[in-house]
Amino acid sequence: MKITVEQDAAEVFHELSLLKIQCSGIERTFRVDLDFSAIIDFSWQPHVLGLDFLVICACVYAVDKIVPRDDTPDLWTRTLEVSIPVRNRETWVAASAALAEAVSFLTGDSWSFEFTDAPRNFSQRRSNRRVRALGFPKSPVVSLLSGGLDSFIGAINLLHEHPETKLLLVSHYDRHVSGPATDQNNLRQLLALKYGQRIRHLQVRVGVVAGESDDGKYKFETSFRSRSLIFLGLATYAALKVGGAVPILIPENGPISVNIPLNPSRRGACSTRTVHPFFISSINQILSMAGIPHVVQNPYYFRTKGEMVRECVGQEALKLGISSSNSCGKAGRKQHWANKKARACGVCVPCLLRRAALNAAGLDNGIYGNEAFSGDPTGYTDLHALMGLVYARPSQNEIKKRLMANGRIPLVELSQHAAVVQRMIQEVISWVASKGSAEVCKLAGVKRQVT
Repeated sequence: MKITVEQDAAEVFHELSLLKIQCSGIERTFRVDLDFSAIIDFSWQPHVLGLDFLVICACVYAVDKIVPRDDTPDLWTRTLEVSIPVRNRETWVAASAALAEAVSFLTGDSWSFEFTDAPRNFSQRRSNRRVRALGFPKSPVVSLLSGGLDSFIGAINLLHEHPETKLLLVSHYDRHVSGPATDQNNLRQLLALKYGQRIRHLQVRVGVVAGESDDGKYKFETSFRSRSLIFLGLATYAALKVGGAVPILIPENGPISVNIPLNPSRRGACSTRTVHPFFISSINQILSMAGIPHVVQNPYYFRTKGEMVRECVGQEALKLGISSSNSCGKAGRKQHWANKKARACGVCVPCLLRRAALNAAGLDNGIYGNEAFSGDPTGYTDLHALMGLVYARPSQNEIKKRLMANGRIPLVELSQHAAVVQRMIQEVISWVASKGSAEVCKLAGVKRQVT
């Protein structure tokens, strides 16, 4: 499918040139929903190269939502040829092949990019702005705050590691997805209560709207494979404004980062790659090619979620924030939840690993949409697959094979990644043994503890 992004010659949308998207075979014109006003609140002076990258990331995210997967022969893999206007065309033409490889790996599609000359600057600040910009703080890092538990732990640890400085946290939310904005704000408020005025939070809405009225009738794709790219686009822009070569941190536990296929049939569609080492190294290559001096890092590649919980240096703040964080991969899709007042499904892989992690610290007392240990466990696909992995007790060599089948990992790091997966399996075993039903224990080959 051919997709063309055009910069409107006159219209402005939230202090950014309006970006219109047209897709061959879809009889609608879409608009990129990027609230640049939230960024101008921090600084009136745009970073042109950083804004190019942010626009590219926003367009990828928009296209990922617009184009349905169920119209493809395998109901998943799309071929997407995208033309995007930028201000530094030669820079992005040189990086286009690397960008296509990275985004194709991230979403499981086949992407290609063409870049055209944007006729004018993207930033279109209102002339009647009166409130002075906040300014980007001289933060030692730029760290992502997604609303999940891992990024919250990452923020707590950074505040203790750098006790004399302000910390810049960057968040993204989508107008069509309820929950993340509230989660992010609640966690930021908890951090502010504990750590005072040391928090600076750049929270930006990015998404796509269908047509002029956005009547809600267009059915957007909900696989959200490119969501991490938006976080990185925003964080890169912020890092460029902070200056120097401050690193960009994307805190995520190791097992979720490498996302080992729980069984051979779950490669691709069921194995997200949002923080996979190959994707992160690809983004770093793209930033380097573009002359952007910032490096994306995940400091928790070799930690399980349970280890992150237990090793968090601010346990008081952590315990206050657990109920406000949300790690669910299916939040908001409540049609099959028994408890529709819950904030997380309880039976997706992120929810299951969260429960196992909190159980290891004696903190597994959350309320979920479905209780994993009640009813027939074979009715929950992720639970059934995870218990199958636990039952298999794969060796480190078997784990290595599965990891390499799901994406390239540097050989010097492969043993460490395999070891952290093995430790995650042990966390799940302990959780199932202490709380699992007889049916789940049988599926996992775990002996139930008698209490």
